[in-house]
Amino acid sequence: MAAATVAPSIGASDVALSQDPLRLSTHRAGRTVRHVRLPRESTAPGAAATGTERKCRPHVVRRLAAGSAPLAGTRAGHAEGPSVVSQLPSAARGAPQGPSVCHCGLVAHVSVGSSTIASILLLWILKDSSMVSRAFAVASCLSFAALLSAGPSAALELPLPPEGEDIVGQIQVIKAKYEDTFAAIGEAHDLGYLELVAANPGVDPWLPGEGTDIILPTRFILPPGPREGIVINIAEYRMYYYPEGKNVVHTFPLGIGREGWGSPVGTARITAMTSNPAWYPPKSIREEHAADGDPLPTVVPPGPDNPLGPYKMSLSLPGYLIHGSNKKFGIGMRVSHGCFRMLNHNVLELAKMVKVGTPVRIVDEPYKFGVSEGKVYLEAHAPLEDGDQKTLTLMDKHAVVINTLLKRDEAAGKLHLDWEMVREIIAGEDGLPIQIAEQRTEVAVHEEQLF
Repeated sequence: MAAATVAPSIGASDVALSQDPLRLSTHRAGRTVRHVRLPRESTAPGAAATGTERKCRPHVVRRLAAGSAPLAGTRAGHAEGPSVVSQLPSAARGAPQGPSVCHCGLVAHVSVGSSTIASILLLWILKDSSMVSRAFAVASCLSFAALLSAGPSAALELPLPPEGEDIVGQIQVIKAKYEDTFAAIGEAHDLGYLELVAANPGVDPWLPGEGTDIILPTRFILPPGPREGIVINIAEYRMYYYPEGKNVVHTFPLGIGREGWGSPVGTARITAMTSNPAWYPPKSIREEHAADGDPLPTVVPPGPDNPLGPYKMSLSLPGYLIHGSNKKFGIGMRVSHGCFRMLNHNVLELAKMVKVGTPVRIVDEPYKFGVSEGKVYLEAHAPLEDGDQKTLTLMDKHAVVINTLLKRDEAAGKLHLDWEMVREIIAGEDGLPIQIAEQRTEVAVHEEQLF
């Protein structure tokens, strides 16, 4: 008997803006952006923006503003004193959802205040008024984020997702103290400098200001490929370590090779592990320093002035190391001569878990796709200037993203894509996982059921 396939469409209902101050404020924020640069056709896969100006579509603003409402029954405000909500239970699958989609898919049982979401939303819109949809998507994430104190947090040890899924962690928000800088916040929360800058547009990284809301981008799409040993994604300045026999992943920020001294891509293994190492600068580095009027000795003994920090791990790639540092600044940036630089407390923690022979896989993946609970997410980072993506135009980036998505055989052909959101994420490169598609539920309908 013949059968037909029906894929129900996904929609979002309007909201009563006058009944919710936050929704009203975000609606007004959207209305203040008079023009948005968007392509005329939003359904053409990979189409780049044409530069044609047109007004922001009201249904987009309403749909995304609806997602930014606080959770019902939660109290606005933030936790006082040491963080007590950094590890939050997730809502059970199938829990009732509101009428609209939270594009970051967070399900923490704590809500940030309305003023927090509104202020961050406005910062994003002021950064680039052509990205209203993504701004509201980020704001909708924050309605489910944990609002923490600015004190140090535990290292990023995160439970692995269920089989077939790819996303770990959750976005967090802190209130900055008057003495905070992004470098200090990054050290306290195992985050790199550039990823904090990307996630907090409009905030001064050297003087955020007392009480400023700071997004901690602690939700990650795991890099593609096997989840074993050490995986380094140089495009996001981050390492992932999968301990054998445990259902967790440890993730750490990295400093990587600066332009002209790029970090390698490929496979390797740890060949040696050394506590309190001496540094023997190679001839090329000594010559560079000498040319800058800063001559180096042939050996730098262990101690506070040693740029390798308290620990080094030699790789089977000749000349490349994973090591600590004698400087706190530079983690999460392009600062090294190709080695992988870690915060000292991170490298000491890693050294307790790995051993000689641990595999190391180094990739350059600025665009990562991930699946969580039937939804597909995209996380975009700025491609490295001397990497494989150097010459890509915006249209080229669209093509790379689409080709990468199509390689996911399990998702191809079953997605309801938000192409407007895809374009904005690619252009924004903020490093936050944002929902771009929902897998359609296909229902078989027999002929006699159609009449």
